Amino acid sequence: MDAAAPIQPVVISKYHYLDGKRQRFSSGEFIVSILPMIETEGMTKDDIGALIEKTQMNMQEEFTKISMETLARRNLRNKAD
Repeated sequence: MDAAAPIQPVVISKYHYLDGKRQRFSSGEFIVSILPMIETEGMTKDDIGALIEKTQMNMQEEFTKISMETLARRNLRNKAD
């Protein structure tokens, strides 16, 4: 916390690439989401635990959301095949 550098959370979705019906790997996609920057100026070492918990929770929520989106896209693509 001495540097008071901001934290830039970046989340990458799950990569869905296995075509279960055909038992083969297919092309896939993933989503990269850049969350709002978290300022740490004025924080102390006592704030680290809460900062980690809040950041991890926000990143996990985003991961779940964007991973569901890539899965939905894959399912649509598989229906079209």
